[in-house]
Amino acid sequence: LDIEFVRRGLRVMTAVALILAALSVLGRAHGYGFGIGAYVWQRLAPLGRRLLPVSSIPRALGFGMIWGWMPCGFVYSVLLIAAAQMNPWRAAATMTAFGLGTLPAMLATSASARRIVGLSAGPTGKRIAAGALVVAAILTAMAPWMMASSHWLHAWMPFDCFAD
Repeated sequence: LDIEFVRRGLRVMTAVALILAALSVLGRAHGYGFGIGAYVWQRLAPLGRRLLPVSSIPRALGFGMIWGWMPCGFVYSVLLIAAAQMNPWRAAATMTAFGLGTLPAMLATSASARRIVGLSAGPTGKRIAAGALVVAAILTAMAPWMMASSHWLHAWMPFDCFAD
């Protein structure tokens, strides 16, 4: 098994997943598998509606468990990236970092949802998010070669990156 070939393949798959996530944000990822989550959600949403209003702890727990299946392109994209890690601890760390990284945004969003909805749902907010994902995809794909030519990056990119 050529581990470097596998490593490069997983890195390319991760970059492609980030590009697909950017396309999803822009509403242009139809037919790339993102419809699977929507299909599952259509089946689960009626179960969640039966638990409304959430008036007890068991109902809150049930509603939360169903809500956790809600389709979210970012979560599915990061889940694919985590699955592409070659180590279960790294995969778990990836998902934990994603959760912790999104926590401030989710708290801020819930605290000021009415004001933020206009920006995040609008074309400018979507373009900013998609642009960040494209930059992340480029960095993911190019990191090994960037590390080989710019040794000062080692402090900023402390994961295993190798170039041929």
